[in-house]
Amino acid sequence: SSDDADSYAQDNTTSSSKKNIIPPPPPDNGCICFTLRTGFDTQQGQLLRTMIHAAKKTGGAGQSDGINTLDTFLFILLLLLCAVVSAISVLQAGWYDPTRNKFRLVLHVIIIVTSVVPPELPMELSLAVTSSLADLMKRCAVYCTEPFRIPLAGKVDVCCFDKTGTLTSDEMRLRGVRLPPFSSSGVVEKKERMISCVDGTNHGSNVDLVLPSSSSSSSSANVDDADDDDVDEENRMNVIPREVLRVMVGCQSLATTTGGGPGEVVTEEDIIGDPLEKAVLLGCNWTLRSSNTVCPKSSIMTNTTAMTSSMSSSSSAYLKPISVHHRFTFSSRLKRMTVLARDAQSRDLWALSKGAPETLHALLDKTSIPSNYEQVYKYHMGLGQRVLCMGYRNLGSSADVSDLREKGRSYVERDLIFGGFLVLDCPLKSDSCRVIKE
Repeated sequence: SSDDADSYAQDNTTSSSKKNIIPPPPPDNGCICFTLRTGFDTQQGQLLRTMIHAAKKTGGAGQSDGINTLDTFLFILLLLLCAVVSAISVLQAGWYDPTRNKFRLVLHVIIIVTSVVPPELPMELSLAVTSSLADLMKRCAVYCTEPFRIPLAGKVDVCCFDKTGTLTSDEMRLRGVRLPPFSSSGVVEKKERMISCVDGTNHGSNVDLVLPSSSSSSSSANVDDADDDDVDEENRMNVIPREVLRVMVGCQSLATTTGGGPGEVVTEEDIIGDPLEKAVLLGCNWTLRSSNTVCPKSSIMTNTTAMTSSMSSSSSAYLKPISVHHRFTFSSRLKRMTVLARDAQSRDLWALSKGAPETLHALLDKTSIPSNYEQVYKYHMGLGQRVLCMGYRNLGSSADVSDLREKGRSYVERDLIFGGFLVLDCPLKSDSCRVIKE
């Protein structure tokens, strides 16, 4: 900024005056500038450095010349097939001819097979890649840092460069949750080691996603109006366990711009923070009572005591507010965040974590990890969706928050129970498909 530049110039001018060094006046009577960064330290230099290192990393030895590629071996395999067919034809035609020399016949067959790869083939392939590079620079002003990508680029018809808000909307949307197997009591089953997939594959599809908005609103009815034995399997699969819901609404760093006092309604506009966390909270039909307390929206509009007395014990426990006592904030290096939280009128302290699936995998209890863990989250990532893994652990009623804070997050973030995958995306704009087709 200009202030930083002025202070930098003032400090250097002061140090120069102390050394009795006065910079010479500019030849054109212009202003004096100080060079802060040069070469690869500039923004363009960093981009160039990234391109150079990416070419070395992905190209690898023997690949930057475009020779040792899959297309090359397929071409050689096709030539070998033709040579074998020709050799068999020549051998059948001359073997039963008494006038032909058997030794010379076999020698000719060997020559046909061994000459399938001409000595000029590597040179011709390199020449083809070089010609393609020169043609790209001359006709299209395109500079290629990885020549072996040219055959792959030839298959591309449309290339779209998107930053959120161009082709997609800037709204983060909660698609649903991929739940692990759980029993009717809501406890995650450790015996069944596979996430259910309706289509019978190992990864499933978006059909397997459970929407928490319908789940949280219908769960109390499912629990109140029927016994565990009377709830059918379809309704049971549409209910998110309390352990998973606690992670979804409690593991966040949202805040409210209002005081959040008793009876005060916190609107969607009053909630500030990460759009992803906000989408999950509102998608669950929960809201902030204060910066450290979340509760169902229905409890904000109704007296909590009256609402609790009108519910059964099971449904009131499901909809209890959650208080966050400490946050281990999100770190881009660790790719996860964790909070310490308690349910209202409960002494049990819970460690709630969410983060990148590949990072949280090492922190999960091995007995709770499904066998298709990797296939499921990679499938949704392949669709361009944002996937977060959830984990939790009951620290007990005797756990002390200040003691856990001193021990650090490495002590808290261990032996977590797998709670499922959060799946979110940014929907396409209504006219994006039409513009791409045009």
